[in-house]
Amino acid sequence: MGSAPLFAKNMTHIISILCHKGGVGKTTTAASLGGLLASSGEKVLLIDLDPQMNLTKTFTDGVFDDNIYKAFIRRRDLPIYSIRLGLDISPSHGDLCSLDMDLTSSLRREYILDKLLAPVRDDYDWIFIDCPAQMCVATTNALVASDRALVPMSCDAYSVDGLHQILSFIEMAGEANERLSVLGIAITRYKPRQLVDRAISEPLEEQWHGLVFRTRIRESAAIVQAPLQKTDVCSYEPRSNGAKDYTTLMEEIRTRIG
Repeated sequence: MGSAPLFAKNMTHIISILCHKGGVGKTTTAASLGGLLASSGEKVLLIDLDPQMNLTKTFTDGVFDDNIYKAFIRRRDLPIYSIRLGLDISPSHGDLCSLDMDLTSSLRREYILDKLLAPVRDDYDWIFIDCPAQMCVATTNALVASDRALVPMSCDAYSVDGLHQILSFIEMAGEANERLSVLGIAITRYKPRQLVDRAISEPLEEQWHGLVFRTRIRESAAIVQAPLQKTDVCSYEPRSNGAKDYTTLMEEIRTRIG
């Protein structure tokens, strides 16, 4: 990728990364795409809405004076911390697991993140939101604040069975956000030599023609090792299969956004 941004500076792309189950590479996808774009000279904000804090801990020790849970409760001042040049993060906190209960009686609670982003939205070329696996108020907020939704999926029956559910959830969120669309389905943790992966991914591509990205993110030791070094796979080992695959996926994303 070149060093100059492909898109105009005032054109911010907000993408929620979500799936109905854990372990499919949501956090890895957010970290990899964010790190890749920042390294190419674009300005990226990562938002961690998962109470497990995996995205936050991918790049940091997870200890912050402020976090996005507090911003949801007070409804102002999105906390943003710099990771490195071009890459910022709004960190998560374990208290996000109680957000649904905390906001039970709140009016228009699905619009909180959209309002928190308003003052900073134009400061970034890309904003990636790492969602929890649950279809909860945090995930709804992410979709209402986003332009597009990206769904990572591993090649297992549980992921495939729930695909209709997650796409229906995105469609319902679109009733509160007319600009929301499905960017695509990304097959992750792919093992090309295993028959079951091919047996699941090929019919999936036929059934959801046009939604499934051609790029398949192969399993890679570098993907597992990168967070241990507090970085993304594209920065940690750019020659690895994981880094190459995410680079190719980003090219597909650019093409789809157009």
